[in-house]
Amino acid sequence: MHRNSNFAKHLLWLFLPVAIIVISGATAIYKSETSADLSLIRLSEDATVRVSSNTIKRIVQSITRDLAFLAEQETFIEMVSNGNGHRDLLIKDWQSFSHTKGIYDQIRWLDTEGQEQVRINYNGGEPISVPEHKLQNKRKRYYFTDTLPLNRGEFFISPLDLNIEQGKIERPIKPVIRIGTPVFNHEGEKRGIILLNYFGNELLRAFSQAMSDTDSHTWLINRDGYWLKGSNSNAEWGFMFNEPDLSLPALYTAAWQQINATEEGQFKDQHGLWTFNTIYPLIEGQKTSTGTNETFAASRSELASRDYYWKAVLLLPTDQYRATAHSLVLVTIALVGGLFFGSWRLATAWVREEKAQEKLRHVNEHLEETVASRTEDLRNEITVRQHAEEALRHREQRFRSITNTSSIAMIITVDHLGNVVTWNPAAERTFGYSESEVIGKPLTQVMPERYRSQHKQGLANAVSGQLTRVMDRTVEVHGLKKGGEEFPIELSLGTWKQDGKQYFSAVIHDISERRIAEEQLKHIANHDTLTGLPSRRLCLDRIKTAAATAKRDNNRAAVLFIDLDGFKGVNDTLGHEADDALLVNVSKRLTRCVREIDTVARIGGDEFVVVLFGLDNRESITHIAAKLIHALSQPFQLGDEEAVIGASIGIAIYPDDTDNSDLLLKLADEAMYCVKNTGKNSYQFYR
Repeated sequence: MHRNSNFAKHLLWLFLPVAIIVISGATAIYKSETSADLSLIRLSEDATVRVSSNTIKRIVQSITRDLAFLAEQETFIEMVSNGNGHRDLLIKDWQSFSHTKGIYDQIRWLDTEGQEQVRINYNGGEPISVPEHKLQNKRKRYYFTDTLPLNRGEFFISPLDLNIEQGKIERPIKPVIRIGTPVFNHEGEKRGIILLNYFGNELLRAFSQAMSDTDSHTWLINRDGYWLKGSNSNAEWGFMFNEPDLSLPALYTAAWQQINATEEGQFKDQHGLWTFNTIYPLIEGQKTSTGTNETFAASRSELASRDYYWKAVLLLPTDQYRATAHSLVLVTIALVGGLFFGSWRLATAWVREEKAQEKLRHVNEHLEETVASRTEDLRNEITVRQHAEEALRHREQRFRSITNTSSIAMIITVDHLGNVVTWNPAAERTFGYSESEVIGKPLTQVMPERYRSQHKQGLANAVSGQLTRVMDRTVEVHGLKKGGEEFPIELSLGTWKQDGKQYFSAVIHDISERRIAEEQLKHIANHDTLTGLPSRRLCLDRIKTAAATAKRDNNRAAVLFIDLDGFKGVNDTLGHEADDALLVNVSKRLTRCVREIDTVARIGGDEFVVVLFGLDNRESITHIAAKLIHALSQPFQLGDEEAVIGASIGIAIYPDDTDNSDLLLKLADEAMYCVKNTGKNSYQFYR
């Protein structure tokens, strides 16, 4: 009994201290490695989700700009105002637009009764116009009933769902987003809606590409928890097939409750690490509805812009981010087991050696072996830590790879000083500064002077926990290149805390090319595509400017409404190409007859308007009108043919005829018709 007691005591003396050291060390290494590993994963997954969210927002905003351009196109407004006289030209414009963009399945104009008046089908890259006898009535479809009541400048965006043809879901399935806006004629009367069917697969493909750098399950979920894009295509679009079991709420109930309760975040559960963000595709002025999967049913309800959202979700399974830690646990168990076995043997020897002093030398030798074993254990611990550090370096390299290969400028600053700690190659190309020139320096180095004080205040507020106006939003501001040149950028800011420090991330896009394209579209919207002259919209603006200038300078302004005489005969005799060439030459002659401060505009067909600024008397107007009549009466050489036309000109004077600039064009038009009725090829004042 005494022998067993000694044995147990010696075993505990040998085993417990070393076991405590080994287990404590392994525990510390486990916590350190897990924390560092998980922090990098969180950062990487969060950056991936933000990039995908911004990608989707930019796509939806681009679709809205395209629709706004088509709705205000001069050719389209002329058609809805004056009938089918411009139908062929509109079809040609829309076919060209469809071919160039390549992302719209259909472009449609529906009148106020829901009847399609014009429909362009993409047709695999060769856009065609649907014959009039095949156009359909869509008055019972939710996207028509939800769009028609909107005001000018408001947009309706449908849910992302599957296309329905002839009362059935089209096969193979075709995801679409329908975006519409009401259209108005020149008198401001509503004449129906214009509708774009956007290829939803383009958006889903862009989402998948933005998520391609992660090993997680990448999902795009609608507001009801159904998969729009998932790991398994068989689980997608459950709401269209009335299959509620194919949804996140049904398969991951607890996780969905957390995801749907907040805008963004990360959490862990038994399935793994979840990372999510909320995407609001709509901007102010846009509306949507819940839609319906029935052919002729109304949408269930209208949604405000903040009620229409999707969720970008990443799920990293637990076994993927705990693999290294599991290896460490197995090594620790093996070490402790080996230690116990060694301690047991040592305790046994110790008890035996206590009986005989002559065995003391053997006991000492065994103790030296124990020291050697402990030294080996320490070496093993060092090896395990080195492996953990190597894994951490791999994670850091992976994060570096994401930022270095991204085409988007990514900048990370830290704490209230706002010093740059990450500056990827895309940021170098965007701003012109190398990484060594900005690391450790304030971010204000790449900001125009007017933003810097506001940036410093916003940074201090965010560090102290106060919400800032631009955090977690996408805004358009200006950046400052190394050479001092300002340029427009799209900026998305985010923030998080790690190891007691506040980090801030900035995702930046150079939108210089987009701004140039917008200016070009603005010019196209305000100018006649054939002659390059100002269109009706810009002409009306110039009339108001001329009247305001005359009122300020106490003189006169005049509007000359010109209708060509004999123009239809040229068209009937020489054809459409000669017709266009004649209009171009007329615009040139008119422009040469007036001053640089005056305006020559084409407002439709063979109708032109001349706006005269700063006139002192009627004689100067008479001189210009006669000059115009003479110029247009001279023969026009159109290739091998010669055409002779005339012009009927009606003249209204501000403020002699009216002090209301909005009536000048109408009065000049009435005066022109008097000329038409009394012999043509002349001019007449309103009174």
